[in-house]
Amino acid sequence: MSSPQSILFYERPCLAPSKSDTVCVAFHPIFPQLAVGCSNGAVNMFVDDGEKHEATIKREGFIPISLAWHPLNKALLIGWDDGNITLFSEVEKRLSEPPRIHEPCKVNFVRWTETGERVITGDEKGNVCLWNVAKVNVTSAGKYTKDPGSPLTHMVFRTRIKNKEKNFFFFGGAKGNIYFAIDDNATIKQVATVGEDVPISFMFYWVEKDQLIVTTKTGTLFRWSVAPDGKLEQMKKVSEKHIYIVLTDVQQINIAPANGLGAEDQLFVEWIGDGLIALGCSNDCIVRFLDIEKDNSLYTLGMALPDDRPSAISYDPHTQSLAISNATNKTIQFWRYSPLGQGSKAWTSLPNEISLPPKPSHLVWGPLGVPVLAVGLADSVTLIHQSPPIHLLYNRTAAFQVSSSKITMQKHSPPSNNPNEKNNGPLNPVSLTPNIPFKGFALHEENLVVYSSKRVEVYEVKEDLGVSGLSNFRTAPLFACAVAPETIACCLSGRVEMCTFQGVCKQTLVFGEGEGDPVQVHINGNFMIVLSNKNVIKCYDLSRREARQIGHSRSFQEKSNIGRILKATINSGGTHVALLTEYYPENCSNTRAMNQSLFVYEIERDAVLEHKFAPHTPIKVSWDLIDARLLGVSCLEEPSEEGMVATPREGGEMIHSLTTLFVAPDSDETVFQDRLITSSSVESLLGLTVPHVYFVSTERAPDASPKIETKVMRDFAGMENCDVATRDAILNFSYFLAIGNMDEAYKAVKLIKNSNVWENMAIMCVKTKRIDVAEVRLILLFSSEEEEVCLANMGNARGTRALREAKKLPLEAQLALVAIELGQLDEAEELYKSCGRWDLVNKLQQARNDWKGAVLTANKQDRIHLRTTYYQYAKYLESIGDFTGAVKQFEESETHRHEVPRMLFKAKNFEDLETYIDSMKDNSLLEWWARYAESKGLFDKAIQYYQRAQDYLSLVRIYCFQGRLEEACKIAIESNDTGAAYHVGRTLENNDQLQDAIRFYAKAKCFNHGIRLAIEQDFEQEVFDLALQSNGSRIMLESGKYFEDRQQMDRAVILFHKGGALGKAVELCFQAGLYDQLGSITDDLTPNTDPELITKCCDFFLNHNRYDKAVTLYITGCQVSRALEVALNNRINITEAMCDRMINLPIQDQAKKEAMFKEIAKAVKKQGSYHLATKMYTLAREKDKAMKVLLRSGDTEKIVFFANKSRQPELYIMAANYLQSLEWRSQPEIMKSIITFYTKAKSPDSLALFFVACAQVEIDDFKNYEKALGALNEAGKYMSKSKIPTKEAKLQMIKRKAGAVENFLNVRSMFRTNPDDAMLAASNMCEVEQLEDIVRLGDVYAMLIEYLCSQDQLDPCMEVIARMKQQKISMFRYLNKDMVIHIYRGTGTPIDFPTDEDQEQEEIEDNT
Repeated sequence: MSSPQSILFYERPCLAPSKSDTVCVAFHPIFPQLAVGCSNGAVNMFVDDGEKHEATIKREGFIPISLAWHPLNKALLIGWDDGNITLFSEVEKRLSEPPRIHEPCKVNFVRWTETGERVITGDEKGNVCLWNVAKVNVTSAGKYTKDPGSPLTHMVFRTRIKNKEKNFFFFGGAKGNIYFAIDDNATIKQVATVGEDVPISFMFYWVEKDQLIVTTKTGTLFRWSVAPDGKLEQMKKVSEKHIYIVLTDVQQINIAPANGLGAEDQLFVEWIGDGLIALGCSNDCIVRFLDIEKDNSLYTLGMALPDDRPSAISYDPHTQSLAISNATNKTIQFWRYSPLGQGSKAWTSLPNEISLPPKPSHLVWGPLGVPVLAVGLADSVTLIHQSPPIHLLYNRTAAFQVSSSKITMQKHSPPSNNPNEKNNGPLNPVSLTPNIPFKGFALHEENLVVYSSKRVEVYEVKEDLGVSGLSNFRTAPLFACAVAPETIACCLSGRVEMCTFQGVCKQTLVFGEGEGDPVQVHINGNFMIVLSNKNVIKCYDLSRREARQIGHSRSFQEKSNIGRILKATINSGGTHVALLTEYYPENCSNTRAMNQSLFVYEIERDAVLEHKFAPHTPIKVSWDLIDARLLGVSCLEEPSEEGMVATPREGGEMIHSLTTLFVAPDSDETVFQDRLITSSSVESLLGLTVPHVYFVSTERAPDASPKIETKVMRDFAGMENCDVATRDAILNFSYFLAIGNMDEAYKAVKLIKNSNVWENMAIMCVKTKRIDVAEVRLILLFSSEEEEVCLANMGNARGTRALREAKKLPLEAQLALVAIELGQLDEAEELYKSCGRWDLVNKLQQARNDWKGAVLTANKQDRIHLRTTYYQYAKYLESIGDFTGAVKQFEESETHRHEVPRMLFKAKNFEDLETYIDSMKDNSLLEWWARYAESKGLFDKAIQYYQRAQDYLSLVRIYCFQGRLEEACKIAIESNDTGAAYHVGRTLENNDQLQDAIRFYAKAKCFNHGIRLAIEQDFEQEVFDLALQSNGSRIMLESGKYFEDRQQMDRAVILFHKGGALGKAVELCFQAGLYDQLGSITDDLTPNTDPELITKCCDFFLNHNRYDKAVTLYITGCQVSRALEVALNNRINITEAMCDRMINLPIQDQAKKEAMFKEIAKAVKKQGSYHLATKMYTLAREKDKAMKVLLRSGDTEKIVFFANKSRQPELYIMAANYLQSLEWRSQPEIMKSIITFYTKAKSPDSLALFFVACAQVEIDDFKNYEKALGALNEAGKYMSKSKIPTKEAKLQMIKRKAGAVENFLNVRSMFRTNPDDAMLAASNMCEVEQLEDIVRLGDVYAMLIEYLCSQDQLDPCMEVIARMKQQKISMFRYLNKDMVIHIYRGTGTPIDFPTDEDQEQEEIEDNT
């Protein structure tokens, strides 16, 4: 997870005993071991740094064609060109060769199953052979022969189906056929073909999608879905053989380059993952990428040189690296892939300076955890390692790997508090070039150990960074080393050897076969942790002469949530081990990802703690060398919105963060302590040594060595060089604070007297949001016994007081106050923001003169203080002399009309002030400036600005002052400004121009002044006109008195009437005999008018036959009885408007009011106004009378509405009874209302009788005796619930009717089953003298006639018809006309149809 610029590439040649052509290359999937097959018949083996393994396999005269390592053990299977296979076991040191079952030809592929118990091989002649493997014994298990003579070149397992006994696989070759087989020696079938004699160039099984991907040498890609989903129980039998697979949904894609494929051109295909395929061609200068899941989208990566061509490509899913070898320029390109990227942006170039011979033939990646690429050349193999450079720190000494052969040493000295000591900072780096091609090195105190696969060199590092060699020695194949005082831990195969610096083994720590080989070791102080390749860790105590194991071996399953362990580090107390791990993401079987959780293993309790960093990814850990509880974790920052792995900085580096955790013994969880986002100059974490954190900087020294960047831990800010006691106290305080143990936290620091410590810890409490601790710290800081400390921190007393006064605020706001007192203004602002106190954020930003931030805050979150913020900003700009900016802010605050003139006037900046007023075009500002000019005697300028401000009063005032009355009058008339008109009127009055003055007073609506002048001058008409215009009662009454005194009664009456003195107006009318005006005046009389006056007016109207006016006036005078009497006697219609006036009369006594309503109701009822009568009876609370009156109106809709509104049983019954008198038979809504009203009235007897009536209607109108019977049954049910005295008699009546109807129905039904009995019963019914009235005799006769006619007995039909005629029953009412005609014609009887009048008479007789 390092940045591309920090990755080192270096090469290690594999030195074979003799030169020969490279035929095949294979890396072990687990162990760093390489096998190379050569044309001289030798198979050489090398370790990952290129050193030759002692074992060599050779068959003279034969060539190894294919190699395959055992998936779990160090066993190599070789396929030869003569058809033989051999198995070499490194553990047994033995080579075995089973009997040959292949034909004498090349064995093109050798494949192990996942468990390593079986092998499948394919040869040049089309044979597939199955082999069983037990340790070093290989035995034949079967053989398939398909496409005889055609080479088989490719084979893949179908691993989606898990079967312990069988393995499923596809294979194919040069002929283009694809076969599916099971290694049971019985099942094989051709399932597809890519074309006749079209060679296959690539075959891959996509496990997640259960699909097979095949490409051909002609440039076509095939993609099949495998069916039926791997479920064996769904598979079919064909030709007595079990066929377990079918390829469906074929997809073909042309993948040839644009210029086509020649016969000699080679196509390179690599599976990247999740549907992405890399495509290269020996005749094309680009590498193309095909995404078969996303619409077959394509993008490309260019080669290093425009004219270059790839000779091979290879992808490593573990490091997500793609290697492309170039045909001519002797280089290899490396690209790193990010699955979350888009298109070509998902690939990052990894620069390197590797130079190789042209046209490498093989590119093979190393095992998991070993980022090495084997490059097969014409006559040799070179190993290219890619890894982040090794950076180690012990105490303050650092060692950096600069290149594949160079190490630099640096020592960092922190600044000293002693002024006499020289502050050197970091010492000049020292370079070291070991004598061996090292693969790693280890650092401890004064010693540096450098090692390769088989050699170790030991160096002494002096205080001044002088480096000198101590010793060197050879070892068995070495995986890793660590150094302790006088001891080197060497990880070898199956053991760890504890050696002296001279290479003498003092102790051997054995790893069992199930524990794997130790591949990683870490020493911290007196404790050591060892990690094996099987995810097993062992912890040791090195404090004694021999290492002693702590606890027991701990194995972690790779398939658990922990995954595969990448790095294991132990703390200085030997209690906990930090584990960095990786895992397979969901639905991704070939790519591992770093785990976003850090796991901490507690040795004593054998427990695993998990700290989740998601969405961040931990990439490096470092324990503090002193405090065993403190752990630093470096993380890649969370993904950005664009979906990249991490947010890249400029230059491609990833953003890192450092999180510090406390891990305490017997704790069930890790405790967060702090988090730091590193700067852009940080490349990676180097180490942690309290109080400093060391990072590797991206800056490089002239010798290419990296620089060290030091950060002080937050808790030690300002105390970088504190003594040991203070350091321990602060660490303890921080730990106890983190776990919430306040008592222990106080104890840890209560004896510290350093004010810087207290202030720094107060700052820390602000960041950790511990307000209680912050308050105590401020109090302790203020109450220090040292006088100078007290004086230096007086400000904190204010902070303590402010904090106590802010207890009602949210916690974050209280902390913000502390932060402000401590000068932590940024932190205070963030705290205010976090609690949503944007008003306080605004105030703080204003106090900091951060006006842009304050305005932004006010605009977005604190709009209630927006104008205030603009105003304060303007005042600030005014204070610093920025008048232009202040004007703008005053305008935003909407205070510019006052503040801008004030500011500019105060500054005596009159030119700018006038310019501003001119530009604003604001009337208030123009008026202000005009008044200022007027005060200075600048009348012309004043007039100009008054005109612009449209201040006509001021203009008229100046014109009048200057004697320019004509212009003043003109402005007053044109502007319609009342103030201007009044001023002109006063001026004219003073000039004795009284007529004009009265006119302008009227225009100004100052009628009192006009009337005053008119009365003084006896202008009677002007007095009358102005009084009418005034709409003021006082003026009208005074004017009326004026005309009364002059005996002009008509004008006086009008003015008294308009002025509201109606009594006076009426009195004058009678006095002067103005009866015409009396009518209009009486319309405005009110109930409060003098009753005698009203009576006098009424008598006048009665005497003059104006009865309607008299009635209206009686109502106004609350004489309702007299009004009703006059109306009835003189036939005056009482309208609804009159009723409403009577209803609204001011009568307080409710009884009198109801009596009045009854009297009105009786009167309007006599006049036939039933609706009004209903309304008045309702107001009088006489709803029954209201309903009776409403029934007389016949308004069905209002009757139903009134009944529903009243909700009284009596009214329901009255309404239902009324509805029965209507044509309810043909109107279902009325019938429904009748039933509803009877039901609501709880009158079952009425409802029962209604159902009886319904039954009769069903018979009379529809001849439906069935519904009639149902209605009678309902009637009986309701009548049984009745409580009336005649209940039993009526119930018996209903039962008789129901019995008669039921008897009729029974007889009618008998005609279908027993006609004879039915005829007899019907005849008997006709003979009954008094048949129940509900059953019509005509229906009985009709029933007889219908049956006889159906039996073609027409003569008996005529007899029955004759009986109907004798009883005067109309046959046409009961019989079908066609049937009657048929009967008459059948009997030869002439038909005598009755006239319409006869039919109507017959129906009347029937009904009666």
